[in-house]
Formats: sequence, structure tokens, C-alpha cells
Amino acid sequence: MAGFEGIPNWTDRQGELYYRFSRQLAERTPDFQTRHGYGKAPPGRANLSMSTNQLANRFGAIAMTLEMPFKDNNDAPDPQRGWSPERSRQLARDCMTTLAGMIATSALRDGASGAPPKVSTAGARRFLKLASSFKRIRESPPTGAMKTACRRLSLSATASPPGISKTASPAGGTST
Repeated sequence: MAGFEGIPNWTDRQGELYYRFSRQLAERTPDFQTRHGYGKAPPGRANLSMSTNQLANRFGAIAMTLEMPFKDNNDAPDPQRGWSPERSRQLARDCMTTLAGMIATSALRDGASGAPPKVSTAGARRFLKLASSFKRIRESPPTGAMKTACRRLSLSATASPPGISKTASPAGGTST
């Protein structure tokens, strides 16, 4: 996973949430690991032409790029099928479930402490409902699922915000 280490506007809160997501996802599924990955940019030296870094820096987002294996997961190989569409779908569900859990926990904790929630309760409920729909996705490819999710959240799955463009990832894929 590529994070946004090294962005000029880095905050400890952003970093803590990014690392918590990575830890929780690694605990949830053997198809995600944190041992192998990309190098980290030194403070203030992140490449802001990469969308992950740009989004985190410009909007304070917890942004990341997850590269999926196309042959197999070396840490949890399936000798008969290798990496499969079902494993891709399951990894997408695990990502969404992990994120939904973090949002729900944050909204509940912030609401109980009297602090203004970082995510509205209605927004958290909407996201949890959306994330639960990922558990039911069986036949559609992850890209179709993500487009459906984006439409439900009234976002665009294909258009980038002004000033943000699709960029090549270090491993050769693209991200928005």
C-alpha cells in the first residue's frame, strides 16, 4: 500500500488513521500485508503529482493506493487458482468493512465525548449501509461495485476534481 508520507501538510491525526486502517485490514484478511511496500518520502518531499499525495495534502484526506496482485499473494498462495476474481471482491469487501468500522467507531467516540463528530451520524449510517452492500456483491467486478458505491454517495467514479488528474502509480497502474 502506498500512503502519503512526506506530504508538506502531514498531520499526526492523518498518519494515525492511515496506519490504523493498514493494521486493521491486515488483521482482517491474509490477502493484505504491510511487510512489503513502497518507500516513504522524507518529510515535505512527497511527489504531489501522485493523486494519493495530492488528495492527502490538499484536502487532509486519508488517501492510499492499494496495488492488487495479479498472479497470487506470496504470503497466502492458492496453488490451484492463484489470485481470483472472488479474492479481489473479498479484498474490496474487507477494505470497505474496515473503513466502515473506523468511521462508525470515530462517530460514536466523538459523539460520546461531546466533541463535534468528524463524520456526521447520518453520513456514518449512510456509509455503513453502503459498506454492508459490498458484502452482497458476488458477481460484479470490483470496478462495477466501486462505480455503484460512488453513484450512491453522489460522487463521480470517472471524473477527477478540478486540479486533480489520473496519475501513474509506481507499480504501473493508475489512480485517481
